[in-house]
Amino acid sequence: MYILLFFLLPALTFAYEAHETLNATVSHVIDGDTLVLKNGQKVRLLDINTPEIHHQDARQTEPVAEAARQVLELIVDKDENITLHLGPRPLDTYGRLLAHIYTKNKDGTLNWVNGQLVREGFAHVYTFEQNEPYTTRLLTLEEDARSQKKNIWALPRWNLRDAATCCTLSDTGRFHLVQGTIKSVGYGPKGMVYLNFGDDYKTDFTLRINGRDSRKFPWHKKWKELEGKTVLARGKLAPVNGMMITLSHAAQLKLLP
Repeated sequence: MYILLFFLLPALTFAYEAHETLNATVSHVIDGDTLVLKNGQKVRLLDINTPEIHHQDARQTEPVAEAARQVLELIVDKDENITLHLGPRPLDTYGRLLAHIYTKNKDGTLNWVNGQLVREGFAHVYTFEQNEPYTTRLLTLEEDARSQKKNIWALPRWNLRDAATCCTLSDTGRFHLVQGTIKSVGYGPKGMVYLNFGDDYKTDFTLRINGRDSRKFPWHKKWKELEGKTVLARGKLAPVNGMMITLSHAAQLKLLP
């Protein structure tokens, strides 16, 4: 059962020089990772994702989604002034600002809202582009929340998947964490890289890295070094051959001891 906090969450102070900074006033919260400013502009909290609220059919709303929305409302009050640290790409395809959100603490320091939601287990880290050092800090907060089974991490839906037995068709199109040992590395046209976790890539779990993205990883031009190594991968599952996650940046793949 998730924990809904009706008291002020402990502040989290972490800030980094942003690509661009804006000050704005909040109108209202839509869900756990989206809010609207007084000028009507929607803002999507960058590098995180909370469970989805289905406004047209409440039966499809994911567990903890409503709690995440309420927690964001607790942190960011209506008519509150906030600071937005915009990412490298300031707008998404829906025209929403992509930003790390900050409120001001009583002592004048800034409270990092994106990090709070991850720390308390109401959101997972979900990045499309490297946004260091935010990504590194968020992944540490997520690991702590996961180890303590906070909120979403207490639910079977968010269990760590084993690459050897992963996954079912019902898992496709959804974000998952998958852990396993890489059995072989293969290459395709245009620099494509395949990290195989079984003997038959047509039925077993595989990670794919497109050639244009390979250089974003520390194993660029030396992927074979990962054979026999255990890794943690993150991303959306697709029913390609067996099951597959396509990796586009280094934060999606972690080498484990």
